[in-house]
Amino acid sequence: MDFHTGKLELIKVAKKLFTYKLNLLTGDIDLEGKFDFIKYDIYGAASLSPKEYLEKSNLNYQRDEQGRDYFNTFLTLVIQFGVYLGYKEKEKEIKDLKEKLEFEKMINGMRDREQEKLKQNQMPSGDLESEIIKLRDEVLGLKKQLQEVGIYERVIKTMVTSLNFDKKRV
Repeated sequence: MDFHTGKLELIKVAKKLFTYKLNLLTGDIDLEGKFDFIKYDIYGAASLSPKEYLEKSNLNYQRDEQGRDYFNTFLTLVIQFGVYLGYKEKEKEIKDLKEKLEFEKMINGMRDREQEKLKQNQMPSGDLESEIIKLRDEVLGLKKQLQEVGIYERVIKTMVTSLNFDKKRV
């Protein structure tokens, strides 16, 4: 039951309860099952349920023995309904927060997996400048090796040319 429906039902109860002849209450105020959703956790251990509050015997006891009018009983029903609406609103908020938390967990899990993939494909440790210097040194080392191979290649070509020249002479 939402706020507006509950308000209309409370007005109907008030019409039954507050007549111009309050002393002529002929029977229990019938809630027609409209407020049966208000359970023990709403009205608490020390209170009565809405149906029990609006029984003729309890209403007369409140009026005659306790010195209270029917408005007090009606106000109790209104408060119980308000507590119920607040309880339902908080349940809805908690449900929404749980859904949001699950969504955030899913997004964070995806982000963590992507970060792990990036870590596996990242450059070697160290700052960028030291990596550049290290790669330059490797390139210089390879250039030296290439020069040495070039020298050996020229020597071998010279030897081959010399041997071919010697073969031609013989």
